[in-house]
Amino acid sequence: MFSEKDFERLWFLYKTEGEPNGVSINSFCIGNNIPYTAFYDWFKKTQKKVVPVEVEGITYSGAYPFTFRQLIRV
Repeated sequence: MFSEKDFERLWFLYKTEGEPNGVSINSFCIGNNIPYTAFYDWFKKTQKKVVPVEVEGITYSGAYPFTFRQLIRV
């Protein structure tokens, strides 16, 4: 069972790593051993809470130093 925080981390990693590389959210979930249906249910329930954020003065290099599995410590 995945927690709210797990899905938040997955969404963050997808937006920073998957989407910029043209990976579908379905493929990204499969690649991280997360059932897409579980992610979709979470996203549908919380999509009104998810908003894009831009931080001034921060340059995004396109790389994130952790994998999803490292973040949830499975």
